[in-house]
Amino acid sequence: MNTPSHDLNSHSTITIESLDYVNPYDFTAVHRHNYFELICFEKGGGIQLVDFNEYPIKDYSAYLVHPNQIHLLTREVRSKGFLFQFYPEQIISSEISSYTAFYDLENPAFFEGDEHLFSMLNSYKRLFELESRKSKKSDFYLLNSMLLDLIRPAQVNFKSDSGKTTYRFKELLESEYKGFHKVSQYADALNVSSKNLHALTNKHFGSSPLKMIHNRLFLEAKRLLLFQSLSIKEIGYELGFLDASSFSNFIKSKSGSSPSALQREIRKIHE
Repeated sequence: MNTPSHDLNSHSTITIESLDYVNPYDFTAVHRHNYFELICFEKGGGIQLVDFNEYPIKDYSAYLVHPNQIHLLTREVRSKGFLFQFYPEQIISSEISSYTAFYDLENPAFFEGDEHLFSMLNSYKRLFELESRKSKKSDFYLLNSMLLDLIRPAQVNFKSDSGKTTYRFKELLESEYKGFHKVSQYADALNVSSKNLHALTNKHFGSSPLKMIHNRLFLEAKRLLLFQSLSIKEIGYELGFLDASSFSNFIKSKSGSSPSALQREIRKIHE
């Protein structure tokens, strides 16, 4: 089973669509995008699958799907809303990336059951439609303003000195998880002690750095196990494991199953 990856027609525009728009790809099959998708529901109903976890779709809600996440939206006929599609490079405000929402791959919900915030997003949608004839730059500023208005009220940011180190750890984790499997490697790169890094991640994320490293590796392993083109051994090497047995032991420690058994389970669920 190959998981298709979808692109937009242009990296220079921000796409806004009704949920009922004619999709250029088969959205009823498991897929992923190389862009962000902010999905806004006025009326909920149905289930959204994001990286192997299911989330019920609620009224007056908004969900952010990150680039490369495994995604499947199964919505009821009564559900309605709209979505924004945009690329990472269109986020031009450095403040946005300092909020936890943009690194929380385990919880796609920005908000649920909040009519006020949904109304704000609807107002931005109308502004985009008015501004669309002006310039791409004005679209980018609108996008960044909307995202800040959305995440500022409820999200913790990393503006303190300790927060900045934690933010850099999350950045480093996303770029180096295949090569850095030990806490000490991240601590050395950040010029802090492993003990200090442990305290920081517990403070900001309620989790140890080792657990976060393992969770990121396991998530990517499950994504890759959906691909028919890679063997179990190749997936292990791709993720930085020196041999097949090390990769197998890691998967067993996380799932209780061998890599091949986990692969069969994942493919059966998403076939």
